[in-house]
Amino acid sequence: MKIGKYILANKITTLSVCVLLFFAIPWIVVSGKVIKVDPMTITDEQFLDSIEKISGRQIKESRPLQERAARAIAKKYNMKNAEIVILVSFSGPRPPEGGYVYWGVRGQLDGKWVIWQPYTNPPLRPGRELEDPKRYQKCNSPQTKILTSIGYIAIVDLKVGDMVMTETNQFVPVLKISKVKATNHHVSLVHFDNGSVVQISPTHPLADGRFMGQLKPGDKVGTMHVVSAQLIFYEYEYTYDILPDSPSANYYAEGILLKSTISVAKKY
Repeated sequence: MKIGKYILANKITTLSVCVLLFFAIPWIVVSGKVIKVDPMTITDEQFLDSIEKISGRQIKESRPLQERAARAIAKKYNMKNAEIVILVSFSGPRPPEGGYVYWGVRGQLDGKWVIWQPYTNPPLRPGRELEDPKRYQKCNSPQTKILTSIGYIAIVDLKVGDMVMTETNQFVPVLKISKVKATNHHVSLVHFDNGSVVQISPTHPLADGRFMGQLKPGDKVGTMHVVSAQLIFYEYEYTYDILPDSPSANYYAEGILLKSTISVAKKY
């Protein structure tokens, strides 16, 4: 009986250790497949192939993963004094629980500080601090309809010089159009009682000072009321914004008066 209990206890202990290791080892991508691996056992080539797919939260919670990532990037770029850098950001009115977590590796090249950060272009640049990508993603999905002198047109189809309506009910030309690459981006999906549906970055400002991410069911926006609002993963490659030729930089998108996030022209 004692031997049986000993064997059973050993099996339970082994099972507990296996379960613990399963949840402790991070998910990463190897050869296009998402699997559980020990970052210390795969090859450098496999690790570098996967490194941009490792999330900030995985890096933040795994010391072995931090050490392996720092070594891999240092080896790739011949970086000295390499170390992991982590940034927790609460950009925007509705960040996820715990904030957005970004990571990178900083070190020295030829005696100067540089930082490598996934999902940025270029990934390696001078400096020591991480960028917060969410600060620059405050725009519209490509199919957002903008009120122009010839009716509503998708923002992706607008050109500089097209006439758009401002809050003064006058049409003014578009001075600039921005197209920003969106990586791991989320947008506010908002349904209104008149049937309008928009996908706009939660940090994009309305003309009245609110942000898209602050809207909730029952809120009034112009003559419309919000029916539902939720944060969803952004399916498009880019976000878009325009700068109308007006002091306010406001324009109508799907009946919503938005404020442009592009710098207002200096002449005002």
